[in-house]
This record gives sequence, C-alpha cells and structure tokens, in this order.
Amino acid sequence: MTDYETIKGWSAMIKQVLLTKRMPPWKADPHIGDFQNDFSLADSSTRKLVSWIDDGMMYGNGPDPLQNFQFPEKEWTLGTPDTIIKLKKEQIPENGVIPYRYQRIALAMSSDKWIKGIQIKPGNPKVMHHILVTNQTQKGQSPIVNRPTYKWIDDFIALGGGQDRGFYFPEESGVLLPKDSELIAQIHYTPTGKPETDETLIGLYFHDSIPKKEFKSLATANNTFTIPPFGKDIHVVGKDTLTKTIKLHYMVPHMHYRGKSIQISYTPPNGKEETIVSVADYNFNWQRLYMLKEPMTIPKGSIITVEGVFDNTFQNPFNPDPSKELHYGFQSFDEMLIGFFNYTLE
Repeated sequence: MTDYETIKGWSAMIKQVLLTKRMPPWKADPHIGDFQNDFSLADSSTRKLVSWIDDGMMYGNGPDPLQNFQFPEKEWTLGTPDTIIKLKKEQIPENGVIPYRYQRIALAMSSDKWIKGIQIKPGNPKVMHHILVTNQTQKGQSPIVNRPTYKWIDDFIALGGGQDRGFYFPEESGVLLPKDSELIAQIHYTPTGKPETDETLIGLYFHDSIPKKEFKSLATANNTFTIPPFGKDIHVVGKDTLTKTIKLHYMVPHMHYRGKSIQISYTPPNGKEETIVSVADYNFNWQRLYMLKEPMTIPKGSIITVEGVFDNTFQNPFNPDPSKELHYGFQSFDEMLIGFFNYTLE
C-alpha cells in the first residue's frame, strides 16, 4: 500500500478478500466473546470500501498521503526492556523437516523477579513458525487440574510467532521468576527454499514490587487422537476439570493444517455449557491470542472443553497429504488440538 495507484491496481483483490472475510484475518465469531485486541472490520466500513471500489475509486483532493509515508523502524513496542536476552544464532537449512531447536537461558539473578510484560522479537520472521518460552524449574503437579503439567505447553511464559509484538500482563499480576530460574526457548523453524539465519531477542519487563496475583498458564489438550486417511469432519475433544476457581484472561486455540474449526467452552457444576471463543473458519496461518476485555470467572469444578474439527481430505487446500493417518505431533504436518489459557486465581 505504497500509493493510490498501487491500491487501485489491487482493488479487485481487496474487494474479494473483504467480502469473503479473508481480511482482516480476525477469525473469532463476533457474537461470542468480547476481546480487547479485536481488529476485525465493521460491516459498515466494509460497505464503504466496497462501494468506493465499485464506484471507480475516486481519488479526492490533495497529495497522495501514502507516497511520503515512512514505516517506523522496528522497536520495542513497550519501551526498552529491563532485560534483553539475545538467543544464539540459528542456522536454518534451505529445505527439509527441521527438528525443534532448544536454547537454555540461565538468568543468574541475585534475587527473585516478577515479570509484568514480555516481547519476543524474531530476528527472521520468514522462518520462525513459533517460539515458546517456559521456566522448566517450575513443573510437577498442575495447580488447578488433577494431572501433572504437560511439558512445554503448560506453565508457558510466552508463546510467540513470526509477528513482533509485546504485551503487559493484566494489571496487578505477574509471572514469578525465582532467582535460580533457567528459561528454555523452544523454537520451531520452517525453511524458505534458501539457507537462512535467525537471532531472536526476548525482552523482559519487571515489576518494582510483588504483584497481588500470579499470572499463570494452562493447556487443555488431547494427545491420543487418531485422524484417519481422507477423514472428513473428524471431531476431537480435550477436557480438564478445574480444582480451583480462576479468572480467565487470554486464550490461543491451536491446531495444524487439517484444522477446520475450533471452539473453547466451559461447563460449570450443575450448569449449562458456555462457549468462550469460537473459530468456525480456522486458518493455520492466522492464529491469535484472544484477550478478553473483562476477565471471566470460571468456578471450581467446571469442565474446560476444547473441541476441534479436522478435514483430512483433498477439499482442504492446506492439506499436505490426505492419505496420511494423523496423530498428535510437534511438526506442522502432524496434528494438535490445544487450548492455551492464561489465568489468575480468585
């Protein structure tokens, strides 16, 4: 979008992606949930744009404001971090399946710290599929469900991708980092067809004093499913039962290439199921952190349910191989069903 003439040349495509709601890529059902980071386009704005395109895209008066527009240099969106972690340079081959890379980060702090915000800055967004930052000194039994923590996906500190964004945790909450903490970055790269390198930065922002609440994470998942070859509309469900009342803040519904739709809901004791977020048109390329405007109280004894529908057929344009039987796996050509959550205790 560098100038008016370029936009006019793309007008047919712009109209098509607006009418099919491919763009902007906000996939959550607008009638379920109220999210602070909702960047969907109002229907009234879509009608204005489509009418302008249909009427010939009249230019208007004055100079083209896009011609002199300068994109700001990439910077820390929350300001300069208190600590900047520079990961070791990674060499990414031109093709092939790349096993997950792991980097250990010994913080060597003189005292315990509480994180109030974090930003992950990929050095090479073209090759980074995702990065998961966890504190492996904190593991064992889950504090809010009757099971051990799932390695990597429970108790994560941050889940980032090729996008460069930072965020503060909810007010008066933070993530505890004991002084002997060793962070681990799990990095998933995808090749581009030529050799690449990546040097990712992680910025940590600390509280000056101990916050009132600990900001924690949970991953409700199903890791025992089977999706048959050429399977159409295969339903997979993951569940957890809460042993404590929580305040739910953020969610990330997660599947891979065969994902067709996914929703997250909860059923309170002796109550009716309520859907929290629903993505009926799931797209692997557009996975979002859904940040509730107001935290949701989910009572002790509630059943958290993540339900996904998979399309392992030729009709799925993203499907790399419909003839393959699918199971839970880390690579994108495997499958996953996970609902990532961030919460505080009541």
